[in-house]
Amino acid sequence: MHTGRHRRIAIVGGGLSGAAMLISLLRSQYAGEIIIHEPEPEIGPGLPYGAAAPWHQLNVIATRASLREEDPDHWWQWAKIHGPALGWPDTRHADSHSYLPRRLFGHYIRFELAEARRGNPHATVTHERSPVVSIEEAASGFLITSRDGLVSFCDSVVLAIGAPSPNRLQVPGAAALRAAGRWIDDPWDPVRLRALPPDQPVLIVGSALTMADTVVSLRQLGHCGQILVLSRHGIVPEERREQPTRPSGLSADLSVLPLSTLLRQLRHAVALHGQDRWQGVFEDLRSYSNALWCSLPTEARRQFMRHLRPYWDAHRFRMPPETAQIVTGLRAAGILRVLKGRLNDVALTGDGIRARAVIRGQGGIVEMQASAVIDCTGPRQSDNDWAGGLLEQMQQHGMVQTSPCGIGIHATPEGEILASGDRIVPGLYGLGPALRGTLLETTAIAEIRQQASMTAERLVDGWQIPGRSGMRPRATA
Repeated sequence: MHTGRHRRIAIVGGGLSGAAMLISLLRSQYAGEIIIHEPEPEIGPGLPYGAAAPWHQLNVIATRASLREEDPDHWWQWAKIHGPALGWPDTRHADSHSYLPRRLFGHYIRFELAEARRGNPHATVTHERSPVVSIEEAASGFLITSRDGLVSFCDSVVLAIGAPSPNRLQVPGAAALRAAGRWIDDPWDPVRLRALPPDQPVLIVGSALTMADTVVSLRQLGHCGQILVLSRHGIVPEERREQPTRPSGLSADLSVLPLSTLLRQLRHAVALHGQDRWQGVFEDLRSYSNALWCSLPTEARRQFMRHLRPYWDAHRFRMPPETAQIVTGLRAAGILRVLKGRLNDVALTGDGIRARAVIRGQGGIVEMQASAVIDCTGPRQSDNDWAGGLLEQMQQHGMVQTSPCGIGIHATPEGEILASGDRIVPGLYGLGPALRGTLLETTAIAEIRQQASMTAERLVDGWQIPGRSGMRPRATA
């Protein structure tokens, strides 16, 4: 058996989930080796906090984004001290209810990583940038193969792979638009957005939070033309308003009831407290939504994903107030139009593009003119995302399977990966967006931080930790 000092843990993924996992392991005074596999040159910020523009805000108040569970004020107090020197002078006025810049949060992740490494002289951390192409079970551990051919042994593996890559929409004519620079697959690219004709209309496909961020970017970069937003449901996220928690009337004990009954009870609670206080009801539900979700029958969870997920997301993942004010103001002025429908085909014209869409309630095909299409459909939502990647390889070897909901990795609520036949793979864990489907709440900063802390505790349990007396028995699955 290895000693704690020589044990090796691999973290696959170096965005927020991977960084939170690394921080938790270091804070636990784990004394072995940690190998974090991340192709990007830096651990931590990832796309959400590294590619965000200076004006993009977190969509939660500051006390919900601390990376220190024991100190919910740490993030905003850090921002108040360090933000002005990093280019955000207004953060000197930050408080617990501030909505702070996402890119600044990326700096905060870097700071917390550095602090955790300084606080643990016993662990060895290695950053491997060659992408992992294969993970296989071996005697008492795992063999990890990187694209460069390097094969390494690890006792445990944490899949912190984050959200799937954004969709790359494929509709007739899209290839020609991409070749002509009239189709933007990356809405986070300020160079592409700035190059758009400022007075010409643009077509955004997708109406969730990525759309809202893109609208703000367009306005910040000087765009003043019309913005057309097309999505299947035409649902725009609500504005976040902090409200006192109010009883939702639901609990995990009610999971035996049909989904329609649960929805009626939630609506009844909202009506009881007042329509303008529904956000307080949702905050109450959030505290036990995962317990309720895990208790629901599989078919009920599938029904939720098929029929209710867009409505849940719009109410659960809300816009920060400043963003909401911009989006709402543009809609009221008629500059931003939200259409409910499906993009049918696109084509180049003399000075822009022509898009044809099936719009609900209007019958037949509706034609729109724009300077470009911006894809804001966000992360993929099915197991087809695994094609050609690490998860497909692991699935072929029976090490992972899709959750019964059809998205994310099948796992226990504690993050233990369930292989084919629902076999727990000892030492293989997942956290964060990788567990979509297994959990309902698994992508917010608070949930990722909590999952990382619990996973670190399970991983170090049974191994010698400097400063602790004796050995604790290893937890069993």
